Amino acid sequence: MSEIYSKRGVWYIKAPGQDIQVFETELAAKESLGYKEPTCVENCECEECDCNPCECAEFECAEDE
Repeated sequence: MSEIYSKRGVWYIKAPGQDIQVFETELAAKESLGYKEPTCVENCECEECDCNPCECAEFECAEDE
């Protein structure tokens, strides 16, 4: 199993039997392992609406496009 960690502002992935990989951001390290940031907010807690999933402009769902 791979381990992601940060040291002095640099992100690393350590996997058994492999060289340590270096990344500038946590997101870049996660993406190298196949992780994708969620694009939708499942439980909207906006004060302006009661939509679920959130339909507010700041939380646009990429799946709806």
